[in-house]
Amino acid sequence: MTVNPGLVLGPTLVGNNFSSGDIIKKFLLREMPGLPKVAFPVVDVREVAEAHLKALTNENAANKRFMLVNRCMWFHEIGLALHEKYGQDYKIPKKVLPKFMCKLGAIFDKDVRLIMPKWGVEETYVNTQTS
Repeated sequence: MTVNPGLVLGPTLVGNNFSSGDIIKKFLLREMPGLPKVAFPVVDVREVAEAHLKALTNENAANKRFMLVNRCMWFHEIGLALHEKYGQDYKIPKKVLPKFMCKLGAIFDKDVRLIMPKWGVEETYVNTQTS
């Protein structure tokens, strides 16, 4: 059984030392001057935990893969949500960067280079198997 979550958001017990936590850390520490027009599939960490428990206790889950996605969120939406919750303590970016600025940044930053093919693309996922 394999559980494949999207970008995991929500309360954490381990700090930010995981991929999704690293992205949120970049928002909070303003390591991005603005936000690319990129959407990511997101899921709440509590839903991930619940899915793992259900999969471990259901014999029909053996040898299957389960995709966990609640919906896609634009970086702009994530930035606004973080600003609403933590804006008094952190200067979180809320503005979408123009594409040419991200293309320029991609020359120097591999993370930006990796997300550029997703510019402006909102993907949809079918996760009925995990419902």
